[in-house]
Amino acid sequence: MSEKQIIGGEITWKGHTVPISWAVKAGDFVFVSGMVSITKDLVPQFEGDITEQTRNSLEFMKDILAQADCTLSDAVKVQVFLKNVEDFPAFNAEYAKHFPEMPPARFTIKTGFMDEACLVELDCTAYKPQ
Repeated sequence: MSEKQIIGGEITWKGHTVPISWAVKAGDFVFVSGMVSITKDLVPQFEGDITEQTRNSLEFMKDILAQADCTLSDAVKVQVFLKNVEDFPAFNAEYAKHFPEMPPARFTIKTGFMDEACLVELDCTAYKPQ
C-alpha cells in the first residue's frame, strides 16, 4: 500500500470537530493519535484513578488498532504523558498487563492536559508487515 489510510471516524472535542485522525496507516506502519480515557461512545471519561484511565486508554487504543488489522502486540513505540509523577508506579502496573511479552519501546513525560481531570494520554506506532 503506497497511500495513507485514515483509521477511525471523525474526532470531536467538546462539540467541535477537530482536524485529527484517530490513526493513520501508511505502508506497514500505523500511527495512533493520543488516546485518553474514553468510552465506547467516544466520550472522555476522567472520573477514574490512574489505573482506570490507563486501562480505558489502552482498551480504546486496542480498538483503534483493530480497525487497522493490528493488535497491541504490533506496537513498536508508545509515548506516555502523565499528569502526576506519583502515578508512575500504578500506571506501570496497569500498562504491564497489556504488554506482557516483548513490550514496545517507550518514553514517559510529565505534562498538563487540556482537561484538568485527565491523568494520562498515550499514543503509539505499530508495525505489521503486509
